[in-house]
Amino acid sequence: MLNCPACNKPTISKGQKFFTGPLGHFCCPDCGAEVSVSWYSSLSMVVFLAILAGVSQHASTTMRIVTYVLGVAAYMTIHMLVVPLVAKKP
Repeated sequence: MLNCPACNKPTISKGQKFFTGPLGHFCCPDCGAEVSVSWYSSLSMVVFLAILAGVSQHASTTMRIVTYVLGVAAYMTIHMLVVPLVAKKP
């Protein structure tokens, strides 16, 4: 469980964080604050897409699949470890 940025209690699941973008939000079950992720999540997606675009132009099918799988794993890791949760202001 992850800590809510408003009340600092472990009430947020990793799944909630992973499936929330900077434009979406969910409510903390304890304090009711609207919680979202920082815009850093968009930046990490741009890096992921740039890597895929660069490799897909010159690589074999096997290399494209390997790059895609590793890219998804890297994106998920970056999103979970680096992108912070933020409390939205009303």
